[in-house]
Amino acid sequence: ALARSKQDPSICEKTTGYTKEICYLEIAGNKKDPTICGKIQDQDYKKACYTAVAIAKQDPAICEKIQDQKEKDGCYTEFAATEQDPLICEKIQDKTSRDECYLQVSLTMQNPTLCQKIQEQKLRDDCYMTFATSRANLSFCEKIQTQDSRDGCYRQIAAAKGNIQICEKIQSQIIKNSCYECIAIIKQDPSICEKIQIQIPDAKDICYFDVAIIKKDPSICEKIQHPVAKANCHSEVAKAK
Repeated sequence: ALARSKQDPSICEKTTGYTKEICYLEIAGNKKDPTICGKIQDQDYKKACYTAVAIAKQDPAICEKIQDQKEKDGCYTEFAATEQDPLICEKIQDKTSRDECYLQVSLTMQNPTLCQKIQEQKLRDDCYMTFATSRANLSFCEKIQTQDSRDGCYRQIAAAKGNIQICEKIQSQIIKNSCYECIAIIKQDPSICEKIQIQIPDAKDICYFDVAIIKKDPSICEKIQHPVAKANCHSEVAKAK
């Protein structure tokens, strides 16, 4: 506390272990002095120190003082996200780390156009998925390259909007069935279960079972084909009432 109040790094020498490292880190950030970070022995604290000073001074060049390349890239990423400056990501050499930087900045800035800068397909798809679901916006699902991921995106938007028409966009029958079941439960409408294609055993029965429990309606149990499942449905509905 005394070191922080006097902003004197020499006082940190009177402490030991991680307390000393934290002391140097806090004073370096407050004084915006990267030379103090050099006194830190622990590499994690040293990296955190240089990152804090870089952000405090709004000078990404300080990240270059970090020896480990991965940690250096992490400094640039944190700086870019904090300062909301995607241009800093271009300083990162490793492609994966650069992609992670663009992802973090796009989320911090709430700027989906930055997703297109991500080279790795899965991460780019994840970026678009995040904006699609957070904004319940189908247009971002359309940008997703991987079919299963795009189908999963449609399912989430359909559920968020309670819109069965969106389920029709799904190519995978398994995911489409799941979409129908989800909407049937949301709307408490067993007739939607009829849209399920029986490629998976008992898919319709599961849908009827879930809707019956939600509505506490034993008449829906009668639509179940499997006798054991039908009996279980009546039992569960009775417990729910």
